[in-house]
Amino acid sequence: MPDPAIKSATKNTAQRPLVAASQAIVHAKRNNAEDVESAATEFLLDHVGNQLLAGQPHLMVSSTEATWVVPVHLVYLHTGPIGSVGVVAIDDETGLVVAWTPIDQMKAASRTLRERKEPLLSRQFQSFMTDPQS
Repeated sequence: MPDPAIKSATKNTAQRPLVAASQAIVHAKRNNAEDVESAATEFLLDHVGNQLLAGQPHLMVSSTEATWVVPVHLVYLHTGPIGSVGVVAIDDETGLVVAWTPIDQMKAASRTLRERKEPLLSRQFQSFMTDPQS
């Protein structure tokens, strides 16, 4: 027997009419980039760790919905952003995270970036520890 909640959600989605692109653009103004970036950062802290930082959100709109796509960057205190390792998607209407690059893929991409840039990262860290003001 199907779950009534799934049946209801499917029914509502199937009956939702398409809206004009201009209506989708108006709809897209519910959240701002700062709120979206904060939501993505909170998600990353809760699920991945503190070395991944949400980047500048980009709004995507379709005829039925608007979603913010937020790049995820590996960062170090002593160097700043090192590179992109994934994305987080946030629903514009609810402000909730609705999709993301799988956590294991973000972690693997982070490891790859670290390994590729390791000699430079070590030198930058040593320099930072010697003179944190520079």
